[in-house]
Amino acid sequence: MSGYRKTPTHCSRTFAPLLNQVGTLELLKLNKPEWPYTVMGLLSSAGAGIVMPIFAIAFSSILAVFYQPVDQIESEVSVSVGQTQLGCKTHIHAHTFRL
Repeated sequence: MSGYRKTPTHCSRTFAPLLNQVGTLELLKLNKPEWPYTVMGLLSSAGAGIVMPIFAIAFSSILAVFYQPVDQIESEVSVSVGQTQLGCKTHIHAHTFRL
């Protein structure tokens, strides 16, 4: 480890009292210009995280139609087609734009 530089011990002793004085609100105030990016990241990650559960629910309801009697399958075909289209569009959108 020839390139590794250790922090001098006098630095840690000098800044140790200051570390206890900085509050959370002060740190949030310092990050105020970055809040729009934080909110966008939060919304994007929430959107990306909810895509697959929605797709799984839609797909499972489509598969459940096949286990019903024939007369009920005919009445629920339009619902299944709509769910399939929504699921495919959501899946394509999620993987194309990477939310």
